[in-house]
Amino acid sequence: MVKVLIGAVMPDDKTAMADENIEEEIKRFQELGEKILIPIDIVINRLHRRESVRRLYFALADSRERLIQFLNIKKIDSFVIILLQMNQLLNKITQIDQDSYFSDSESLKLIMMISKWRSTIYQAVVSMTKNGY
Repeated sequence: MVKVLIGAVMPDDKTAMADENIEEEIKRFQELGEKILIPIDIVINRLHRRESVRRLYFALADSRERLIQFLNIKKIDSFVIILLQMNQLLNKITQIDQDSYFSDSESLKLIMMISKWRSTIYQAVVSMTKNGY
């Protein structure tokens, strides 16, 4: 139903509310995406700066927890795969001396893997915001 007011066409209240809800949902996905991506960026930065395994672990674990929060709201298969890979990496990291550092070659491999995760997450969030989830 459309309401007409002196030459102006006003959308039905239900349509306006639905559009508002979509906008709010998109904003929420964007915020959750940022909350995941920032700790991932921190992990990559710490790998570049050759920080200790312990500092990498906590940044990666933070990102994993935020990814879990996202998955509680919207299930995305590629995110589940990333979550499993994160868990596997975190388990491996716990077996390493926490005050040690990754070698250059290990760091490069991790940066490549984590960058792929970041790209996948980023693309999914952008896709949701363009398509209205």
